[in-house]
Order: sequence, then structure tokens, then C-alpha cells
Amino acid sequence: MPNKNAVNISIYNASKISRDDLDNDGNWDSSFSSNAIFSHKFLLAGTKTIRLQVKDTNGLTAIYVVNFDVSQGTESGTAITDGVPFNLPFSATDVVTDKLRSRAYVTDSAAKRLYVIDLTTGITEKYFDFEYQPERLTMSSDSSRLYVALLTHEHSSTRSEEDQSGFIAVFDLDTQNQIKNIAISTDPYDLVATNSGKLVVSSGSGQWTGIYTYDVDTGETLGKTVIRQKSRLSLHPSEDWVFAANTDSSPSDIEKFDISGDSITSISDSPYHGDYRMNGDVWASPDGTYVITRGGDIFLASDMSYVESLTASGVRIQELSFNEENKTMTLLGSDGSIYRYDSSTWQLTGLIDGIVSPQFILESSDATYTISGDASTKLLELLIF
Repeated sequence: MPNKNAVNISIYNASKISRDDLDNDGNWDSSFSSNAIFSHKFLLAGTKTIRLQVKDTNGLTAIYVVNFDVSQGTESGTAITDGVPFNLPFSATDVVTDKLRSRAYVTDSAAKRLYVIDLTTGITEKYFDFEYQPERLTMSSDSSRLYVALLTHEHSSTRSEEDQSGFIAVFDLDTQNQIKNIAISTDPYDLVATNSGKLVVSSGSGQWTGIYTYDVDTGETLGKTVIRQKSRLSLHPSEDWVFAANTDSSPSDIEKFDISGDSITSISDSPYHGDYRMNGDVWASPDGTYVITRGGDIFLASDMSYVESLTASGVRIQELSFNEENKTMTLLGSDGSIYRYDSSTWQLTGLIDGIVSPQFILESSDATYTISGDASTKLLELLIF
């Protein structure tokens, strides 16, 4: 089985045929087979119990129960040796860019993979396989860790909190290895992570549902409070606040949470009710002064009061990326245009039209890209303003 964060377990069976119950839940996970050896990688480390049923040529059976400890392992991924520069052999679900290493990390939910792209050469270097569907991902601001949400079930407004679960895959970006998985008791929709190892996850199911904080090192749940399902998250640069934007309510709104301690508490939502453009996503500016909504409006981070409009009427922000060194902000508009602004004055400084179906904004240390093309051909396209 692909890409688990623990060691392989192999058991030898000299009998004629056998089958296995890998989690000792009373349900056989395989049919009778004459293969003498089977191998399995567990998703989580820890003490495991499996059942093995063997049957001889006379039809006589016996069941053996085995207990053993699985230690934490790492996964280095599968190298791609035939990659074509700036051609992408996958469909992108979500993207995070690592400016420190000029890498982009891209989930392909349908293929159950995470891809790693070298933004300098345009080569897709390798991929990681998952048992469950990867969706959203986030990176700590110090670029040391990458976190990928793994879905064990579809998002559903009718799924209660008690029936929700998921996993978070954790990557060490210095080694470019997956180092562990964390089991969580919610349906992960969006997530942000602090440099100190605190993970914040919003649920994608259950209507009025939970937003959780977790300790990455231990997997322990630190806190929980109420949030609307399918809310997008943005971490304030202080790492004391998280902003959320609901995606399935009308009118859409933004909300501010305090995560300065171990727990998470709601501070307030915005002072408006349909007065300004929210539209289901939010980004915090690198200096911590502002938040910008998907609708294209700018608000103060302190009290979420309105400042000014950024985009033209009817143009929503699909993706947004800040470049702190150049004091620029690049965004993909709902009209298919890509805009560049001076992030200190909010003045428009560049505009690109005519790219075929652009998705995402990817910034390396010295260049900016988008993913373009139709369903059959995806390209990593350099943006020149």
C-alpha cells in the first residue's frame, strides 16, 4: 500500500492459503491467497493487532492473533525521471509555494498525490502517493513544515461531528520527506500552521461545526470552538489570530479567532452584514495591518472595519500572493486577468490578459508563475508584467 508514515510489516505464512484482518475489527481485509508473504504499511505508528486465518488443503482453518509495535518511518516519494520542463502531468487541487527553496507543492485530489515542482527548472521532480484524497495544504511561515489535509470521506452538511475524521500528512521541507501522519477527529477543509507547531483546522461538514487546534508533535487536540462548515482560513503574521471566511452562507462574512494560547476562541465577526464584498475567502497582509477578502475589499485586521475597495465591481479574487521584498501583490481575478499591485499603496502596477484558464499564483524568489491550459494540457507559465 502506498505512502504510509510507518515501517513495512511482513508476515510469513507457510500454510496453503491465508487471509488477513489488519486492524482486528472482525472484518477480513483480504481474500484467501496462496501468497506466502504479504506486506503492509500502516498509516500511523503505535501498537497494532492483526488476525491471520490459514486454511490447509483439507479445509481445516486456524486463526492467529499477533501483537506488535510499529515505529515511525519516513517517506521520500517517487522520483519522476521523464519530466518535461514547465509541463505539468496532473491537475492541481491546491498549491503552496516555497520561496526559500524555489519549490511548489501541488495536490491532485483525484490522483491522491502530492507533486513537487522545481520552479527554477520547471521540472516536476517527484510525487507522494496517499491512501486518502489530499485536498488543501499549508506551510509554516518559516518554511520548515508542510501540512496536507487527507479526506476520509466527502464533505457533507448532514455529517455530524461524531462521524467526522481525517488525517494530516506532515512533511519536513529540509529533507523533502513525509515524516508522519496525524489522525484528527474532524473533516479537514482548510488549515493553517504556526512556526511553534500549532495546527488550526476547520471542518468541511456538519453545517455549524468545529474549528480545532492541534499540537503537531503529539497530535493532541488543544482546543475547539464553533465555525460554519467549509470556512477558509488565513493566519495573521503575529500567529495569535486566525481569520475565517464562510463559503456557504449569504451574505458571506469574515470572523476573527484568538489562538494566542493553547485553546481557540472567537473574538468577533465583521461589523457588517452584506454591506461589503466578502465572498468566501480572506488573506492577511504580511505586515499584519489588513485583511483582503475574495470579494476584493480591504479591511483593518484589528477590528475588521472597511478601508477601501481593491478590485473593480464584479471582479472577485481567485488567488492572491504577496511578495514582501518587492512590496508587490499579485492576484488572479474572476475575470481571468492577473493583476499586480503595489502592496504599500494598493495602486495597480501591472495587468496580464489572454492566458488560457489560469489557476493559482506561484512565486519563487525571483519569478511569478501561473498554471494554465485546458484539461488535457497544463503548463507552468511565467508571468511578465
